[in-house]
Amino acid sequence: MYNGAMSIAPSVISDNEETPAAPSGSVDIVIDDTPPADADKTSYDPLTGVSITVAENGDVEIDFDAKKTMAEKDTSFSANLAEKINDWDLGGLCDDVLRGIQSDIESRAQLDKTYDRGIDLLGLTLEEASSEATAEGTVSKTYDPTLLEAVINYQCTTSAEMLPAAGPVKVKDYSREPDANRMRLADDLESDMNYYLTSVRKEYYPDTRRMLFAQGFCGNGFKKIYRCPIRQAPVSDYVSMQDFIVSNDTVSLSNCGRMTHQTKLRKSTMKRMMIAGVYRDVSLAHPHEQPSTTERKIKKIEGIQPQPRYQDERHTVYESYVEIDMAEFGFEEKGAPEGLPLPYRVTIDKDSREILEIRRNWREDDENFMPIIRFVHFGFIPGLGFYHYGFIHILGNTARALTALGRQLLDAGQFANFPGLLSSDIGGRQESTQIRVNPGGMKTIKTGGMKITDVVMALPYKEPSQVLMTLAKNVSDNARRLAMTAQVQVGEGRADVPVGTMMALIEQATKPMAALHKQNHSSQQEEFEKLKELFAEDPQALSKFSKNPRRQWEAAEEFQDLDLVPVSDPNVPSSTHRMMMATALSQLINIFPELNRQQVLEIILTTLNYPTQGMINPPAPPPQLPPPPPPDPSKMAAVQVKANQEKREAATAIMETQAREHEQEMEDQNSQADRESQERIEQMRLEEARIKSQKPLEPQAE
Repeated sequence: MYNGAMSIAPSVISDNEETPAAPSGSVDIVIDDTPPADADKTSYDPLTGVSITVAENGDVEIDFDAKKTMAEKDTSFSANLAEKINDWDLGGLCDDVLRGIQSDIESRAQLDKTYDRGIDLLGLTLEEASSEATAEGTVSKTYDPTLLEAVINYQCTTSAEMLPAAGPVKVKDYSREPDANRMRLADDLESDMNYYLTSVRKEYYPDTRRMLFAQGFCGNGFKKIYRCPIRQAPVSDYVSMQDFIVSNDTVSLSNCGRMTHQTKLRKSTMKRMMIAGVYRDVSLAHPHEQPSTTERKIKKIEGIQPQPRYQDERHTVYESYVEIDMAEFGFEEKGAPEGLPLPYRVTIDKDSREILEIRRNWREDDENFMPIIRFVHFGFIPGLGFYHYGFIHILGNTARALTALGRQLLDAGQFANFPGLLSSDIGGRQESTQIRVNPGGMKTIKTGGMKITDVVMALPYKEPSQVLMTLAKNVSDNARRLAMTAQVQVGEGRADVPVGTMMALIEQATKPMAALHKQNHSSQQEEFEKLKELFAEDPQALSKFSKNPRRQWEAAEEFQDLDLVPVSDPNVPSSTHRMMMATALSQLINIFPELNRQQVLEIILTTLNYPTQGMINPPAPPPQLPPPPPPDPSKMAAVQVKANQEKREAATAIMETQAREHEQEMEDQNSQADRESQERIEQMRLEEARIKSQKPLEPQAE
């Protein structure tokens, strides 16, 4: 051991020299006799993985496997692995993850362009009236409302089914023989969960409605279900399509190798995450927020300044769920096959290019190392890639055509009522052939002394064309039929339409919406199951935020085998279907009197959104006689004596009756014997008389 300062000096290689093959475990050491200024200095060479520690007394410790030593310091499964990796390795890993994210962004470039153009077709920006012609040659700046109508209709219809006022969750128990305790447990879980989503997490309903608007518009809505370290509770937040980055070649989230959530964090939120130990406490560069074209349009619609102040700029954070072989950094997971990339969550600050956290993304007891998916995809119409199609894809071109037709009709009417004029200027020379005359305006042209009628032709102002109006109406009808917003024509206004025909028309018109409703029902059920998994990790979070919970949840085993499902019915996509089912029940109850009328009435009232509590009175119990007064003790003794005497008299009477019956039986037997004896005597007398009456025969003479 050398008593002096030692440091590692990596070999310096020029650009025109080849890298020499260093022997295994070799390291270049530069000896410095200068005593150390500070105690216990450690230097680390990321190229060789060797660290040298110089103690205060001059002792030098060389670790040729420092990378593995740093990784072995991690003892917690949920620890931030980024704190155990050196900056050199973190920088290389950060570059690799950022390149993957950029590749995913480029794979959906066309989708982002379609989304950007669709924002304009919604027509949510209030355009100022102008008399100047646009580049398309029109004056009007209005947009056709077909696309916006379809999106709003879908949002309102779906939110009414998925987000009832009483809460979106109901609990199902699939056990074969649920007892009273399990039924009470299911009711308590349903009540507390609905209270949590409606009263505790008040952002859940607005977030879901925003998600439904985006789902109808661009075809994709995402929910992130996780435990928020700031709110200290399980939450389900809406994630827009622009902030959820995944390759368009992906089939589904269940087999996705890399998914990224882009989020904007204020400086205060970033600091809170560092204080809470979620992120590494590192120095970050000042964020430089650059809104995209789409973000600028959205902020303009919302009335927000596109570019924030320098002090208000937020950090752009990439939370990427990727597969990495962390064995390269000294983290060898027990039971994992060698060379197998495992799922991790890597969080990066985009502007500083700093990795803030690396955490394992599988369950500690999972021997298969399967990734935990915290996102749920609410899709619209499945398309050719991962991202679904929305109304912008279905109605985009039609909305543009209707916008052009509408502007032409408006301009035709405006020019017909307020025609433009041309004036003549005899001097000079006309320098441009593009002359746009505004409604009610005037343009001057240089004629060189000629009559204006010899230079230009009269402007052909006409009334709005009937053919153009008919074409616009046909295109609009086709668009509404394609968007499932057309009104159902029930017999063209006839009142005697058969019920079967009406049912067939309604069913045919609502088939696409019914399919979407089943799809949303499945996605929402997946969302609730992920929420239940988070509450299983922290059951007390379900009751500690409630003012008056049904019960204090302490253990996950209480509701582990109960299923959370949406309260909406996947087979009934609209209130119209539900009303028709209630009408059918009201008719059946008169035909079949054996039906439970109280239960049928509850179903009908629930369909009509009337509270059932207090509306249906239980059947009145039969009248009961008043209870007798309590007996007098003195009278009770007399009654008891009388009862005993009556018992004795009854026993005596029974014995006398039995004796008389026995005597009568004996007399009957004696009488029967006398009759039989007399009959025998009489028979003998008759026989004796017959014998005496017969004379003997005399013998005849021969």
